[in-house]
Amino acid sequence: MLSLPQYDSDDGRAAALMEVREAYQFEERPLAGPPGIRETPDEEDLTFRQKYKMLGDLSGTLVELGLAGLENLIHPGAMGTMRQFEALYPGREQPRVVQRWHRDDEFGAQRLVGTNPLLLRRCNGRDELPKDFAVPDEVVAEIAAAPLDVLARESRLYSLDFEIFEGITPKPGCYLAAPLCLFFVDRQRRLMPLAVQLEPRDPVGPVFTPLDAPTLWLLVKMWVQSADAMYQEVVSHLLPTHLACETVWIAARRALSPRHPLHELLSPHYRSTIAINHHARRELLAPGGPLHECFGTGLDGALELMRRGHAKWRYFAGDPLSDFAARGVGDPETLPGFYYRDDTLKVWRATQKFISGVLDQFYHSDADVAGDTEVQAWIAEMVAVGLLGFPLDVRGRLATRTALLEVLTRAIFTASAEHASINNGQFQYFGYIPDASGVMRRPPPRSKDLRLTEADLVETLPDLVTCCVQISIVHMLSTPPSHRLGEYPDSFFASVPGVRPHLDLLRSSLAAISSQIRRRNLVVEAPYPFLDPRLVGQSVEI
Repeated sequence: MLSLPQYDSDDGRAAALMEVREAYQFEERPLAGPPGIRETPDEEDLTFRQKYKMLGDLSGTLVELGLAGLENLIHPGAMGTMRQFEALYPGREQPRVVQRWHRDDEFGAQRLVGTNPLLLRRCNGRDELPKDFAVPDEVVAEIAAAPLDVLARESRLYSLDFEIFEGITPKPGCYLAAPLCLFFVDRQRRLMPLAVQLEPRDPVGPVFTPLDAPTLWLLVKMWVQSADAMYQEVVSHLLPTHLACETVWIAARRALSPRHPLHELLSPHYRSTIAINHHARRELLAPGGPLHECFGTGLDGALELMRRGHAKWRYFAGDPLSDFAARGVGDPETLPGFYYRDDTLKVWRATQKFISGVLDQFYHSDADVAGDTEVQAWIAEMVAVGLLGFPLDVRGRLATRTALLEVLTRAIFTASAEHASINNGQFQYFGYIPDASGVMRRPPPRSKDLRLTEADLVETLPDLVTCCVQISIVHMLSTPPSHRLGEYPDSFFASVPGVRPHLDLLRSSLAAISSQIRRRNLVVEAPYPFLDPRLVGQSVEI
């Protein structure tokens, strides 16, 4: 019978929980970021079907890439040109970005509807830019039809900063940059690039703009996309939606009895997470493995990137609305087309309303939360291993029902919808190497006087073997989920009839959100399907 510990008279509850704690122990020396499991319990392992599905996807993609190699041999004229990257999909549809990747409006749109919509922020003027980031007013006026100060005053100026890459040593034969980018909302209500500095803290680093030579400008955008891809995989994807979710679930298993209602609530949202992370650490994150192969940082640089991201990160701090407000990107009037924002708020609110309905069945006052020893232990476990940002009282406790709702919504949303938004579009963007290459083999341009050709772009991008590894990995990671948000087993809270109406409401709300997203995507040039509840996994299972 589900119950809070303070209302459970069974003396065996604590003893049974102690046995679970023996099986769920944190690793003593995590690579970077929050710690994971020391040894994967049998009950957390992937099913045979999941393993077969992953292996089948990888095998099929590798066959495809082998055929692509033959295609290049049969049509050798493509070798040495950008066309060679389009020949890597002989048996399946190309990523949709192939026809658009070089366009400035696509470059802007990917900040809003791409796989990493978490970094853009409003820029309030020149004072927020490095002193060496100098764009002449006449250049700004020619590109944006308005001075920089006017763009800022009208909330039409936005920045994207990859300062986090500064000082990271690339692996041999590769190069890195730490770009700073300016964007503006044009009169057609599109987010468009205004200027890019690839090394903004370098006093002699040039500021590139769309007025530069087309091939040079395209190369500059490729450098930004490369940094964005590496940041996305490590800081936006791996750190919060894989590693931290594992930490949350280990702490829950150690602190919450299976008879606790929050164990029942959380369990479907952490299905397979420990197991998929175990396989990632053993294979993708192994020395010399795919991450090392596909990232210019190499494995060591990627782990350093993760450490830096984790040091600035507060997992449970605030909600999406607060984040959008803090970044100045919350207003649809000044920043239209930010469908990640719009869809996030809808799914977050539907999820939060459902969780609130579940809590109503068990927590009748704030005192019930404050007196829940297992919940307090769960929070303490997470704080002890470095997850921060909890809405705690002055005594360090989770003391109110509102605070508990905030924590649970973040935990469930991150493991489901947030992971989907970051994960599901990887093949559509990272599956086409020129759009988002993890490896750059030539140094970033340091002059506007370069006479670049298409061959220079090809030589900057990785060799075809590395391309094949990147494509195979992101295709596997983009696999549709086995269990979708809102699809709970029949046993889910079966003993608590009061939960059923809230579950029905969640499902109807998600269905309505899905219909709204699909209707919108039929009429926009840059559709955003990744938070369509039909495509949102219940947990981090891939």
